[in-house]
Amino acid sequence: AGLDSDGNLHVVWTAPGMSTWVVSDLTTLTGGAPRTGGLSVYQTPWGGINLAGVDRDGNTVVTWWVPTFGSFWRNDDLTAITGGPQMRSNSLTAYVTPWGALNVAGLDHSGNMLVYWWTPGMPAWIASPIDVGALDNRSTDFRTTPSQRLSSSASVDGTTNIFWTGSFGEISRLHWRPGQAWWQVESVG
Repeated sequence: AGLDSDGNLHVVWTAPGMSTWVVSDLTTLTGGAPRTGGLSVYQTPWGGINLAGVDRDGNTVVTWWVPTFGSFWRNDDLTAITGGPQMRSNSLTAYVTPWGALNVAGLDHSGNMLVYWWTPGMPAWIASPIDVGALDNRSTDFRTTPSQRLSSSASVDGTTNIFWTGSFGEISRLHWRPGQAWWQVESVG
């Protein structure tokens, strides 16, 4: 999946029984808005494909497909659904937990971290801002706040991690696991 020079979302795909690859313009097929920056792609345990990006209005939008849709795709505007803040288009990352929780994290325009998340059985997505500075007990001179693209992972034990490089090159990790009251932050290099 990727964006063309006009911000249109394209996927190149094949499936069992097909002899060739197909190129699909999902912006045209879904009637969605062009995107800026990049995409963060994640797959669900139930076979769903999700392409998260930021549209030209600054809203975080996920274009997604599940096998029951057949050839149809859908767009969900997470910013509009949750009433959450807009995110920087170049900061997005996404991960899926072992219990199927979908997460799209990024930085808002003030540099604050935000996670849009949804768990099977929930009626709607939730926007959760995370004040990394308040969690970081290191001296202000060494505090590492996110300044660029985030990356993330979720382990089989449910630990979720969001990594970033600070403005002075330091690498930090924001992490949470089941049973832990709130996120924690640490320097990893």
